[in-house]
Amino acid sequence: MNDIQPVHRRVAARHAIVLECDAVRESGFQTITRQLLDLSPEGAFIATEARDVELGEEVWLTFRVPKGDVWMHARAKVVRYGRESFRGDCVRGLGVQFIELDRVDHDHLVRSLAGLPPPIPTTTRPMDYASFVRDVDEGVA
Repeated sequence: MNDIQPVHRRVAARHAIVLECDAVRESGFQTITRQLLDLSPEGAFIATEARDVELGEEVWLTFRVPKGDVWMHARAKVVRYGRESFRGDCVRGLGVQFIELDRVDHDHLVRSLAGLPPPIPTTTRPMDYASFVRDVDEGVA
């Protein structure tokens, strides 16, 4: 019988990095953080204590790419609430997915992230029970 597999949601690998970042709510232009804790070409995890940010809410991010002096400006949407391990502490924050990032900036970001380590996982991935049940029903498992 097959084992239940973890759900794979990410398109791009995240990279452990700490960057100064201005994250501003599109609604009201209120600053919600000044620190980014991990980054991928598709999104980021930003540290924040703000508790009134909604899933799906749009934010603007401004940050300098790793290993360079190029500044990025991206529009993103909040896709998850979470906690990340940072220097031994558990930090509350938001996972955001880029929804507007210039193609040239995206390509530059991909190059600047090359060789950076991934973050240390802080949680286990959720199990894909639906696929397991489907396999059992089809006689595969």
